[in-house]
Amino acid sequence: MIPQMYQAIKPEILEIFSVSKDAIHMHVGFGAFLFAYLSRWKKIWLVMTPITLSLVMEMLDAYTDYGHARGFMWASHLHDLLNTNFIPVIVYFIIARDPSDRRYT
Repeated sequence: MIPQMYQAIKPEILEIFSVSKDAIHMHVGFGAFLFAYLSRWKKIWLVMTPITLSLVMEMLDAYTDYGHARGFMWASHLHDLLNTNFIPVIVYFIIARDPSDRRYT
């Protein structure tokens, strides 16, 4: 039930924001990172939040793909995971290197 709802909502979101599927993955990843940052969570959650969200999204996609007898499209799922997590991981490493930032220790 949930995977079908997720698949039905995705095209509507893409149309509302008028961006590509790849761009929405980057925005979702950075949005999750920004949410964790503004929530002042510990540093590790800055990167774990987008990773967890992207894994859930890809599990829903994989479930739907497998259910439609398309099999697992590993390259597509890996591409989406990289798109979602690239910017948060880079920003995380920049923040983690700052020794003066003691808010997230």
